[in-house]
Amino acid sequence: VLVTRYYGGTQLGAGGLVRAYGGAASKVLETAPRQVAFPTVTCTVIAPDASHVDAVYRCLDKYDATKEDEEYSDDGSVYVELSVERGKTDELAATLADLTQGKAEFRVLDD
Repeated sequence: VLVTRYYGGTQLGAGGLVRAYGGAASKVLETAPRQVAFPTVTCTVIAPDASHVDAVYRCLDKYDATKEDEEYSDDGSVYVELSVERGKTDELAATLADLTQGKAEFRVLDD
């Protein structure tokens, strides 16, 4: 929580400033929407050809992953970079291997 003070005077004193800032922060936290966040990791998928891209996208939807980048190479392979919750990487890898008959390469880049 960041509280900004625009007035530069010292009329409140040190204790008064602490109470004012603490009160402002408390009011914000009472009304702020709550959201649970999970740690994410960056992963790559390399599919040998474009026929496997649909399977990659189905995995993205199923595991709430976000596509960060996608590149089609001259040899026909497709590189997809994604971010996904750390706890879902093993399941995503298994599902992707199943859907592509093991032909897509999955790797976690930062764990």
